Amino acid sequence: MSEADRTWLTRQPLPADGRPLADLLDEVRDRISPYPMGNGHPRFFGWVNSPPSPAGVLVAPLAAAMNPSCAGGDHAGVLLERTAVRWLAELVGFPHPPGPGC
Repeated sequence: MSEADRTWLTRQPLPADGRPLADLLDEVRDRISPYPMGNGHPRFFGWVNSPPSPAGVLVAPLAAAMNPSCAGGDHAGVLLERTAVRWLAELVGFPHPPGPGC
């Protein structure tokens, strides 16, 4: 990371006013995206962070846009989470009775 970008990122004052979204996206493109953590290769399996997958990149904005609270309720986010947990349980042979509380 260049010293200029490091300084820009760590020494910004708290903004008093909003800014156009296009300006923020330009700054992310120019000053943040060029400096990823460095583990974006599909064959990278170290640390805890998983490598990004094309499917994950595509669905992350959808999840962020929906922003469901899966702490409870009877909506699609909760049901999808329960299904994913059931699938994982089935993959490892864990007994998984149907119903809530999964």
